[in-house]
Amino acid sequence: MHKNFVFRLNQSNCASSCLSSYTQEADVIYLGVDSRLNHTMSIVERDANCKDIHSMSCTGEREVGDFNIEYSYSSRKGYLLLDDDDPITESLSVQYIIVSPHDLQCFGDGTLQFLAWELGMGWNTILMNWLLVFNKPDEIAYVRHTKTERLQELRIPSVKASGFQSFVKTAISKLSVLIQTFFLFFFCTTLVSFTLNETQERMLQFTQELSRLVARNLPINFLVTTHVLDSFIFCPLMVGKFFFLIEFYKGDRFLAFLFMSVVWFVEVFTVMSLRSYHGITYFPRIFFLLFCLFHIYYFANPSIGFSYLAFAVIVLFIIHSMMFFWHRYELPAVAFGYINMQRPRANAAFHQGPHDLPRPPRVRRVFQVSFDAMISSDTSLFRTAPSS
Repeated sequence: MHKNFVFRLNQSNCASSCLSSYTQEADVIYLGVDSRLNHTMSIVERDANCKDIHSMSCTGEREVGDFNIEYSYSSRKGYLLLDDDDPITESLSVQYIIVSPHDLQCFGDGTLQFLAWELGMGWNTILMNWLLVFNKPDEIAYVRHTKTERLQELRIPSVKASGFQSFVKTAISKLSVLIQTFFLFFFCTTLVSFTLNETQERMLQFTQELSRLVARNLPINFLVTTHVLDSFIFCPLMVGKFFFLIEFYKGDRFLAFLFMSVVWFVEVFTVMSLRSYHGITYFPRIFFLLFCLFHIYYFANPSIGFSYLAFAVIVLFIIHSMMFFWHRYELPAVAFGYINMQRPRANAAFHQGPHDLPRPPRVRRVFQVSFDAMISSDTSLFRTAPSS
């Protein structure tokens, strides 16, 4: 998807041939979608000699209102803020470009069409990349989303620079992407870990104090009220973190919420499920690598990349890593006695080599041994391997 549709300078991967009939002299360009068309584009123009707007030509067959307009584009911000019934709009030259999602020349084979249009994975991103074709380097243009009414600024950096200047700009850009990624990783993981540890300690203290009061038959109203008020301290912390992520993701609230949820999910999995040396040592590194891969891609393509598709792929890789470490290291460590009541978490002193752990038996056998070990008071079950 990225290779075929994301806009890059001096390359033809954005199907610019499909836009060969557009004109840059138009004051406003509307970009829409109509699945009823079988050809690439429908061009609609309005100028001083043609006041009516119809599809294909000024004397066409179908009104433009029948089409689904997604974006409006202009080099002047004020044109996009005008109302439809404003008299000024009658003197503007307008062009409509209607996209047909069934065209092989613009959207590739059936697989890409299925991903983009049937599953809805990034067709709006494709249209945004097409809008960049209208823009000139180092010139600011504006895009208005028809449904959300959100106005977005588009700008393409110039390629006219000396070799050294181009190298310096590229190096600074790549370095800024790495700094943003590292900062966001340590900020989010540290904050989530701190919140989780604090709530766990407060809950343990609350449980101990509650048990003491219940044993002495004392009132617990004050204890419960105090604990609830103390827990509210973390609410502003979470809200502040969420709004901070929204700014990092250029106002995308849904992506910020998804990312924060994934970080919480991974942190809880790490605290509750990772007990073996290999899980504690290597799973955070894999998560850091996947985290960096997504955010390097996102910050390198902040508004024209397939962010949600890349996020979905990274989440699937994270889930795969969790399942791998759980089945390959955690369950065998419990079943064969490397993790038990006396040693609930492995450390370097009990480090087994990467080939020292036996191959995991069948999942049913491992769950049976783990269940027997938990319900038995005799810890010797943890030190006895299951019979083959």
